[in-house]
Amino acid sequence: MRNAEVFPRDGAQALSSRILRSIWALGITLLLTGCNAGEGQVQVDVGSAPLAAAYRVDLYAREPGLGLVEGHHLVEHNQVTLKNVPAGEWSLFIQAQNGDLTTIGHYQQVIRVETDQTTIVTAGTYKPGLPGDALPETELSLESFGPNGEALFSGLFAAGVDSVPAASLTFDLENGEGEATVNRLDLSRRSSEVSSHMQCGTCFITAQDFQRAERTVPENQIRAQISPVGPGETVSLFIITSFQTVTCQRLLNDSQAQNCLIFAEVVNGTPVITESRALQIAQAFDSDNPFQDGDTGIYKETQARFGTEWVANGGRDSDVRVNLVYLSSATIGGEGLFGFFNPGDQSLTSGNSSNAGEILYLNADRANDDLYDALGTIAHELVHLIVYNQKVARDGTFPAGAAPENAVLDEGLAVLNEELSGFTYTGPSGGNLFLLRAVSDLLDDGLNRRYFIFSGSLADYGAGYLFWRYVHDQYGIEAIKNIVTSPDSGRGNVEKILNQPFIEIFQRFTQAVALAGRTDIPQNLRFTDLDLFGEYTARNGTNIDLNGLQGINQVTLPGTLMVNQDVEPWGTVFFRAREGNGSSLTWRVSGAQGVSAGSVPLSNAQ
Repeated sequence: MRNAEVFPRDGAQALSSRILRSIWALGITLLLTGCNAGEGQVQVDVGSAPLAAAYRVDLYAREPGLGLVEGHHLVEHNQVTLKNVPAGEWSLFIQAQNGDLTTIGHYQQVIRVETDQTTIVTAGTYKPGLPGDALPETELSLESFGPNGEALFSGLFAAGVDSVPAASLTFDLENGEGEATVNRLDLSRRSSEVSSHMQCGTCFITAQDFQRAERTVPENQIRAQISPVGPGETVSLFIITSFQTVTCQRLLNDSQAQNCLIFAEVVNGTPVITESRALQIAQAFDSDNPFQDGDTGIYKETQARFGTEWVANGGRDSDVRVNLVYLSSATIGGEGLFGFFNPGDQSLTSGNSSNAGEILYLNADRANDDLYDALGTIAHELVHLIVYNQKVARDGTFPAGAAPENAVLDEGLAVLNEELSGFTYTGPSGGNLFLLRAVSDLLDDGLNRRYFIFSGSLADYGAGYLFWRYVHDQYGIEAIKNIVTSPDSGRGNVEKILNQPFIEIFQRFTQAVALAGRTDIPQNLRFTDLDLFGEYTARNGTNIDLNGLQGINQVTLPGTLMVNQDVEPWGTVFFRAREGNGSSLTWRVSGAQGVSAGSVPLSNAQ
């Protein structure tokens, strides 16, 4: 919550001349003469603007005879009540500010104050910067369009910071006289909540979890490294997702597993997986994945694609083998959690909550039947272990300034490895339910999303996966390996390794998703052997129909179209235009720093 401080009138008057000019342009009259009319009050809830540390709330008169109401600065509270406001029409102006009290976004609304009444206002979407800021725009043109023309037009908000507010963009399409018609498809469902079928827990482990863990585990508890534990022996491990300390037993000897050690939680005296099951898992990990032909095992295949985990000098636990720890659903954090990797286990400075090793935590309830889910989860979590080493641990050197990979990109790489390891859309007994649902949810949600912020929805996994699938199909697995093994991270790293502006790569990717299934598109907008309109059946019998990208606005030309829409950071809005009168066409996107207009002529368009 934010505390409110009342600014004196001279502080309110000290607003920049640029803000005041913008307010005057809106027809707001600033007269500090006072008024004898009745009074009311205004209750303001400033809501929430990303990155905002404070808010400034002001009222500006829109009628002669009314004065400027003293501003309020909210630091810890989200609500403030402006009292003794003269009755009349006012403009509410809220500035979202960062820690330096620099305005990073604003919200405006005209309100009416009645005598002895309370006007209640809740702020909506904040617009970037201040009113009156220049609105950048990008523009494309086609020499002629139609008749019977068709083209895809896109507008992208390539935000410099992922968590800035959505931008209010204006889209203009001009082709001949008159007014074009548009069927705007606003999406009704958004996958904003964490999935109840969540597979991976890695990106949900936070710094707060580590702090809480250190308070949970007794200070005098000394943890031995996991690797010296012999077959049949037990070790006590702390599980950060459930904050439990459990006993786990090592199941196989050194001759039975080459690249892994397998541990199982002991429940009522019995390990949660059998030794025979552990042997099957070790064989798939070491040499023969039953769901991929001609492979050399999940471990070596994944290393060949993405690089290695920390192996120098044996890694964190002085043993090059990866530890696979199987836990009950109750211990791992729920039956929907298939597995996770805990970065705290790699830290050289972590305390009693670290199990100090290269460890993947896996749900024993998934290690049944034919092991499809169990092995797919290993392929997923192993990527997290590798990516963390390449970006942060760096074989135990932990250089200053090392940054982890963006969570959406990190999860996307892990899902891609599931597919490349044989856990894909189809199979003799059905496809990968997690992959199918992640892609389905993303397509249903559309691409106007906070693309590089991970919220935990299945669509977030689909967003990262489809991006890397496009990069894989266009640039090859070696390019992805170069991106992963680079010490840098995020969009800038992709741009550097591929030697192309990221905004261009991303724009082509989004266009490829929007145009999936068409044959009349350039080669650089195509996926390889990927049907986003297919009918699929998962291994559990669930039928999933992929219907392509939803939410593409349909425009009929000729004429002029102007649409205003809020676009999320790195979100994309699409318009598919048809017909036209053969005259030139202009496509323009404006409204924020980082806007980008894109077009793909499809037929009878130049």
